[in-house]
Amino acid sequence: MFYDTSYGGTTSQGLHMDPDEPMNQVLDPQSNADVTRGSMLQDLADNLGYYVEIDFLIGTQNIVTRGGILYAVGNNYVTLYQDLEDRYVVCDLYSIKFVTFYNTRSTPRGRGTINAPTGNAGSRSM
Repeated sequence: MFYDTSYGGTTSQGLHMDPDEPMNQVLDPQSNADVTRGSMLQDLADNLGYYVEIDFLIGTQNIVTRGGILYAVGNNYVTLYQDLEDRYVVCDLYSIKFVTFYNTRSTPRGRGTINAPTGNAGSRSM
């Protein structure tokens, strides 16, 4: 499991979105870290502490979007911290379809917590 140990700190590096795995680690991984390199799991883990919006496919047609600070990443889940509500939301990794990364460590202006739809798939409450 990956945890953000610098939450709330400042950084000048920005998001980490570069693939950096050597070809020998892709073809012959020697550890669990080698296996996750270059995966969505690794991209999420590399960007702990940043604000993200994640689109989840629920069922066969419903897209639900959740936003928050990326707090933790496990083998099959991610945890978002929703700072406006001061709560944590644990999300299933396998239903993630899209992740939007923001280059900020707080909720961007004009972006509130995105709630589950209440009858209209894909609707957002801001």
